[in-house]
Amino acid sequence: MLQVRDVHCRIDGKAVLEGATFAVAEGHRAALVGRNGAGKSTLLRLISGEIECDSGTVELPRGARVSHVAQTAPSGAASVREFVLAADRERARLLAEAADGADGARLAEVHARLDEIAAHAAPARAAAILGGLGFDPR
Repeated sequence: MLQVRDVHCRIDGKAVLEGATFAVAEGHRAALVGRNGAGKSTLLRLISGEIECDSGTVELPRGARVSHVAQTAPSGAASVREFVLAADRERARLLAEAADGADGARLAEVHARLDEIAAHAAPARAAAILGGLGFDPR
């Protein structure tokens, strides 16, 4: 469970979060909605561990992974979908290892793990998610 308790955070001397408290149970989803400057991005940065709060606690389950899509698209030749897929480091590493021609036994292990994590379906999942968010998933 994600738990945020009595979090206070100041950015450049300005109070951005004051007493933020909530919990999100494992397997549940939550959305942050609010006006510009309300602290949505700051809260996500606190949860991801990118910044520290002035007081209060942010707790994630052991082994939890936090991912987010930046507010601005990265520059470069990669599509938004390719950028999102690259964030799955295990999938990217395994695909690279398979392409590099690992020995037969290791190649079998790599493909077994790719199957376990449903790597073949990742592009379609990313496209569906990005399309639902209004991005052109190509």
